[in-house]
Amino acid sequence: MQTIGVVGRSRELEVFARICERNGVEPLFWESEEGECLPENVRRVELRELSDTPLIFFLEPIETARVMARRLGDVISGRHVVVHTSRELEQQTLATMSTILREETSTHRIGFMTGPMRAVDIERGLSASATVYSRFPEVHEMLVSALVSPTFRLYRSDELASAEIAAAYTRVIAFVWGVAHAMSQGGSVGATLFARGLAEIARVVEASGGAQQAVFGMSGAGNLFADVQEPFSADVMLGREAVVRGNFEVEQMIELFGDVAKSLYDLIGGLDRHCELAGIEGRIAKAALSMVSHEMDTVQAAKYLMTLPVLDE
Repeated sequence: MQTIGVVGRSRELEVFARICERNGVEPLFWESEEGECLPENVRRVELRELSDTPLIFFLEPIETARVMARRLGDVISGRHVVVHTSRELEQQTLATMSTILREETSTHRIGFMTGPMRAVDIERGLSASATVYSRFPEVHEMLVSALVSPTFRLYRSDELASAEIAAAYTRVIAFVWGVAHAMSQGGSVGATLFARGLAEIARVVEASGGAQQAVFGMSGAGNLFADVQEPFSADVMLGREAVVRGNFEVEQMIELFGDVAKSLYDLIGGLDRHCELAGIEGRIAKAALSMVSHEMDTVQAAKYLMTLPVLDE
């Protein structure tokens, strides 16, 4: 039986375990502290055992990623392939997960797998897909060999940095989309946020030296479309809850939604800073920041977006 290493625990672990199960692949799992029960097809191992596993998925949350990547770096070499699924940025440095992995391990064969692989669909045995972003052909080849099945399809791209920014930014668009949905703004406003949100992301990606095409593929449009389908993603639900409560109190949101609330809160601030550094006016990100920082209540911020000066299409 083929094996794949897995480091860390995140919301994607259950999804990843189901995808592996479909193709008869056994995930070998390690985390720094033993947590809750694992999916039945996942086997817990010691960290040193991953040195013999050429392909490793890194599913650690961004706030602890650097420490865990450093520990992983002690047992792997440049021959290993490490793939992550993170739609986050490191709060202090604004680094993407691939940057952290390059800095803390000896391998440069890094990939990012993302796209509309919703847990609810995979748990029901429905078809799903994703894209693997990496500039190394062997990363694509190893993932296709391990994960592709009649019900799971993988696409490939070398636009790694662009895809990571796009995938992170779509979470902010989904949050604001959730605000509009809770305000019963209708499909027209929702479609406007979807389209103009992708355009905003494209401007940021281009200003950061990336390629816009990644924004309109799986990492951008694919993720955002999946986020706003029922059952909604956690980011959409956080936007809806902010309307119900009239504000975004991060501690209360963490009690209701768990760590994803803190992750989104940090990401919104980080992407606003990223826009400033790139010299781009990220208007939707700015509106989201005003909501979570209490500069405006959620309704005021939504109205601010609708009364901005006319823009060229």
